[in-house]
Amino acid sequence: MRMAEVLSFLGTERPGEVTWSHATNSRAELFNASNAHHVMMIEGDICRSAVSGEIVMAHPPREESGLSFERWVGESLKAGKGIPLEK
Repeated sequence: MRMAEVLSFLGTERPGEVTWSHATNSRAELFNASNAHHVMMIEGDICRSAVSGEIVMAHPPREESGLSFERWVGESLKAGKGIPLEK
């Protein structure tokens, strides 16, 4: 996706106007970011759970979370927020 398309999706023309929720790794943080009108992008961290092997939202060295990556993506998109994904 091109930058202009991303900015259009977010409803702005200037990258400096994009607002973020950083380290959104828990259900409570995701709920707050999803419902905050000023938040345009939701950023989080992923890990593989050492217990279940599931991909969860957690910042290393933490490996456990009550929020799966799948749910995080679904809830973020349902809220109309952008999500950055990087390899």
